[in-house]
Amino acid sequence: MKKPNHRIMRGLSVLTLAYLFAGVACTPQFDDAMASFVQKPQMLVMTLDPPEIDAGDTVSADFLMADERGRLHPELALWVRNEPGDIQTNARSGIDEGQQQGFSEGDEGDVYFGTPGDYAFVFETYNSKEYLYDEDGFASQTVLLVVPNDPIDESQFVGVDMETAIEQYATGLMDGSVASLINFRTAIVSKREDKNRNPQITGLRVLLDSDDNEGEDITFTTGEDTPLDYTTSPAAMNPYIVTVKKTVKNGKVRYKNDIDIVYFEITATDPDAQSEEELEETLRYQWFSPSYPNGGEFKQTRKRIQEFTLPTFTAADDKKLEEPVPEDCVETDHRCQPNLYPVWIVVRDNGEDTSLGSTWAEFYVKVVLE
Repeated sequence: MKKPNHRIMRGLSVLTLAYLFAGVACTPQFDDAMASFVQKPQMLVMTLDPPEIDAGDTVSADFLMADERGRLHPELALWVRNEPGDIQTNARSGIDEGQQQGFSEGDEGDVYFGTPGDYAFVFETYNSKEYLYDEDGFASQTVLLVVPNDPIDESQFVGVDMETAIEQYATGLMDGSVASLINFRTAIVSKREDKNRNPQITGLRVLLDSDDNEGEDITFTTGEDTPLDYTTSPAAMNPYIVTVKKTVKNGKVRYKNDIDIVYFEITATDPDAQSEEELEETLRYQWFSPSYPNGGEFKQTRKRIQEFTLPTFTAADDKKLEEPVPEDCVETDHRCQPNLYPVWIVVRDNGEDTSLGSTWAEFYVKVVLE
């Protein structure tokens, strides 16, 4: 990648500071009763692999973004690696706004422009002497992610060289003229020999009730192997099927689900858990589903076995649709197929102070007429 000029780096540093104090550098909070109901573009999770490193190690940062119609693939993901001292954070409690220091102009490794072909930002951390460790041997390495909400209007860059175009676009992100989502993620830099690793999702089942000992396995893909193309996703091609009956009463067509509620069960492991008791104490769960147009709903958001109200059937001419379903809509593309719904589960190992690992999986629910 071409080395960004000093004006761009200074501008991005100001952007980092401005959004930090604006209080928008957040990920979904577990205590929000509506946190699982996706109704607008939002960042569901940012992941780091590994989440805890030695100084000088390489880290891969990625994200999951979605709106009410499902997973989003923005045209641009702007990543900024903050130098030690740019943003001092407590590695175990998030951003500390009272420890701001000066910004430097940065270098080539500080900025990455991800695209749908490769969103992941792979960066190297700094040498040990550049970090300020706390009494427990922890320091923090923050990265900033800026993702535009809307498609990029390329017409505004006609006749403009690439460097100027990037600077203009970064300015738009800073002054608010370009709508975007902004998030921070902190990697722990530590001196521990046994470092935290991300949890792993090993299974998903659907249960007819919370005491169901049998259940039905669900095809899913994880954050590591979820394809960008919905039409090739094994999870999209093998959804959990919800059957619906069509009736006509007083001249009105109605659709009735065979069953209204199921339970999803997630099975996950943590490489650092030494026992089942420690695993149960450490792992935390967050479920998400889109609301478009008659999507399902989670009653709560933090259980390993989670109750889910199933989606209802939506006809192609339903007035609730914001726009008609395109005739050439690919069956497995839920963004134009109203009866195919993605569901996401984020698993974090934040049950302990120094555990900040995370992963996620995606699966699908499809509503069909009997």
